[in-house]
Amino acid sequence: PRAGVHRLSKRSILCRMATLNFGKERFLKLISGHWLDSLGHSILVSGCADDAELTAVLTPLIDHPDARDKVLTIKRASLSKQWCCGGASLEMADDQSQRLVWVTEDGRRSIWSRSVADYSAQENGSAAFPWLLHNATPEP
Repeated sequence: PRAGVHRLSKRSILCRMATLNFGKERFLKLISGHWLDSLGHSILVSGCADDAELTAVLTPLIDHPDARDKVLTIKRASLSKQWCCGGASLEMADDQSQRLVWVTEDGRRSIWSRSVADYSAQENGSAAFPWLLHNATPEP
């Protein structure tokens, strides 16, 4: 390549496309609620439209004595305008299939898919409440 011209990697192009295609309001609507990831976590994302960042609580779905919840911040980087969750950047977001792909600097990926209960709640226009995830009745 010529001096001063940088070649963009496929990962970089995908990350930029995900960033450009999802403004704040659209992204907040997409990401809020319950997800399951490819690493074996149940994820609950919450926050309000006025916040500059969201909170993601990752709960391991395995029963292991060392398994602990993780709390991560989701926010848009000020310089790159790229959405980040903990140490990962948004590589792909597909609101039609309700899927997100996060990638770390060293190339590890976490694929988030909408849980069936939360996807149904969003399609019906209702809010996601924890007791709806398991069809339980809320206690007074």
